Amino acid sequence: MNAWSYSLAPAWISWLAGGAVSLLVWLAFAALVRRQGQRMPWRCPQGLPLWWRLAWPLSQITGLARWRAPATRRDAQELRERLRLLELPESAGAAEWRAARCVLALAGMLAGLPLAMAWEAGWSLLPVWAMIAWLWPAWWLRSALAARQRAAVRALPFMLDMMTLCLEGGLHFQGAVQQAAEKGPPGPLRDELRRWLGDLRAGSSRSEALRALAARLDDPAVRGWVQIMIQADALGMSLGPVLRAQADQRRSERFLRAEKLALQAPVKMLFPLILCIFPCTFLVIAFPVAVRLMEALG
Repeated sequence: MNAWSYSLAPAWISWLAGGAVSLLVWLAFAALVRRQGQRMPWRCPQGLPLWWRLAWPLSQITGLARWRAPATRRDAQELRERLRLLELPESAGAAEWRAARCVLALAGMLAGLPLAMAWEAGWSLLPVWAMIAWLWPAWWLRSALAARQRAAVRALPFMLDMMTLCLEGGLHFQGAVQQAAEKGPPGPLRDELRRWLGDLRAGSSRSEALRALAARLDDPAVRGWVQIMIQADALGMSLGPVLRAQADQRRSERFLRAEKLALQAPVKMLFPLILCIFPCTFLVIAFPVAVRLMEALG
């Protein structure tokens, strides 16, 4: 074994010992709680991502989930709305979100301890590991919301076609939306249409419910369709031709977006090519030449 292995040995031994002790304490406490017939507070609800499921037990046991961080009411409301849009369990709220981020930051620092013990400069990287772990949930939330938005925009032309057929078949606009929400492809757009129908039953006007739908999806295509529908409804226009024109326009925009992504693919592939493939190619080509030069010069 070299010096590097000897320097890492105490760190790995301490990690294994700590993990074994934690597992024994966990099993003993779980058996005690089950025997007493109480509900385990660390039991994670279904439907959470992997990183949140891993951080949930420690955040519940330590009481971090019951700590209310100082935040403005608007920020907390926006965070709750974003989490609710992803259809997460009701028990996973803003407080549990902040607690999971704290647990991940602590786990990031602990994960960097072996490197810090083996390398003196590694101690300065502990805040970096903690910051990366702290920012990971925010990146995941942004990515999940963007994926939800893309799925809704992708299903929008088909939903508009279904509404157009229903309107031309004799149904009114609310009935056409209800048919699309019941028989359309599953996804965030269908869920939003169902919520739009629920808002109408709750007493909201059609324009207010449409504006709320556009605000939740937050996409230019959806906002444009909602604005056109509100104007057509206010002017008393026939909604069938309007929906058909909107479906054709959204389908054309989807094709243009696909062409744009196809044109961006070579640019995105340039960095992996330069970093990974080109060095290997140059090494394969230059190695025989270098061997022959060394033989000729030697």
